Amino acid sequence: MDFANELQARVVRANDALRRFIAPQPFQNTPLVEAMHYGALLGGKRLRPFLVYATGNMFGISDNTLDAPAAAVECIHAYSLIHDDLPCMDDDDMRRGKPSSHVKFGEANALLAGDALLTLAFETMLDQRSGYPVDPKRTIQAAAVLAHAAGGQGMIGGQVIDLASEGRQIPLDRLKVMDSLKTGALIDAAAQMGCVV
Repeated sequence: MDFANELQARVVRANDALRRFIAPQPFQNTPLVEAMHYGALLGGKRLRPFLVYATGNMFGISDNTLDAPAAAVECIHAYSLIHDDLPCMDDDDMRRGKPSSHVKFGEANALLAGDALLTLAFETMLDQRSGYPVDPKRTIQAAAVLAHAAGGQGMIGGQVIDLASEGRQIPLDRLKVMDSLKTGALIDAAAQMGCVV
């Protein structure tokens, strides 16, 4: 299979996994869960889940085993985009050619949907009822990799630099640090998670 077809197959699989892990959430057909679905399934290349699947497959791990970490990393990415668009951050009204979550569902629902996706990421990986068939020690290690990449030493740290740099020209080395944290940390974590599993 060529890369384009492989990537497309992973997009479909990651979207199915996201739907499956969001479906059991209480309050279905409410603005909260609708905003979670919208933010997580609005589109995107699914590069992060692709990396989880690709690295895990290199070690002989099945896609079924990799669905939870792939969905988890995408939940983190989706929550970060929802929050990034909020008026207190970048104040973007559009995301991928459609209204941002806060425009469609209101600022409070968008904020809570982002928070819910953040916690769903770790629930998906750590709740053994999810059917995630991995050694608990490896599960904890993979969740720790994701938490580190998403937190203040990773994606959030990069967002802080981004906000502090708005409207100013910043040195190239600071821009590289920002990119390595805001974008690169989660991409790196996705590849690591496939290996850890």
